[in-house]
Amino acid sequence: RPQRLPASPIASSLMRSRFLRRWGLVSSGAFAVSYANQYRPGALAKGKAEEAPRRILVTGFHDWRALGTPPNIWRCRDNPSCRLLLGRMSASPPSIRGGVLPRILAEQCPPQWEFYYHTLPVVWGASSALDLSNYDLIVHLGLGVYDTYNKIILEDGAYNLRAGKDALGVPATAGGAASLRFGGDMVLSDETMSRNVAALDKTTQVTQVACCPPSPAPPSSATIAQSGQVFQIEAKKARARNSYLCNETHWRALESLQSSKAKNRRLQAVYFVHIPYPVPSGAARTSVPQGPPKENEPDFEPLGQAVAGVIRALGERLK
Repeated sequence: RPQRLPASPIASSLMRSRFLRRWGLVSSGAFAVSYANQYRPGALAKGKAEEAPRRILVTGFHDWRALGTPPNIWRCRDNPSCRLLLGRMSASPPSIRGGVLPRILAEQCPPQWEFYYHTLPVVWGASSALDLSNYDLIVHLGLGVYDTYNKIILEDGAYNLRAGKDALGVPATAGGAASLRFGGDMVLSDETMSRNVAALDKTTQVTQVACCPPSPAPPSSATIAQSGQVFQIEAKKARARNSYLCNETHWRALESLQSSKAKNRRLQAVYFVHIPYPVPSGAARTSVPQGPPKENEPDFEPLGQAVAGVIRALGERLK
């Protein structure tokens, strides 16, 4: 009787993923990212025993303005934080994350870094659906730089306040008090996170030259003259003016980090990164943004490279 040949690791993973997706246990998008990281060139050759995998969650937000009637809170057109993850404009999240950021991270980061991606609607409490305890590192992305194309803000702590209306028009005080934690401190922060954010303050992320492959090493000042775009990294303390969904999301992540440390669980680090719009086609990189690009599709590659550099730098600070 002929013997059955053992299934390859790739075939086994494919069959397992189909079973999980059939029963709703994993999304096809999450599998696609995990699969790309696990079986990219060189990953198998390095072996599994080198280093324990690091699970990294990266999130972005959908649009929240001019969403139509009824409002489509899942549209991804104007918000660069979801476009970096999902890719093309979409009325709802596609099953495969086709943005530039997942591709760049897969190319530049160590193979044992397993990335997972999730996009959130801009509604109060949206991040409550995420199980944050299942990751080593969480990086939330959000649009929050409106005066330049060349700055990325790292938030140092979160403020105990909710203000404004979400994408559905629900005010922050609809559920009662505007504070995020009644009786809590006005600022929630973590000493290690603050130290890591401060270490990146006033540094730069430089986009790669179009002709050359991306480098896993942090960019040096010598590459600035050759680069198309330079992004200044700025650290900002928690403040009352930053009290929208981004702040609420970061507050919950910091609370999860506190709990994880107290119980000696997996989660080691959480960050919130505010990003600018990408430069519209034909616009000067030094010009002042006039809202989301309305005509020609912008190039997300420079912004994606800069954000990937920040995520890589934060990931390298894990234990």
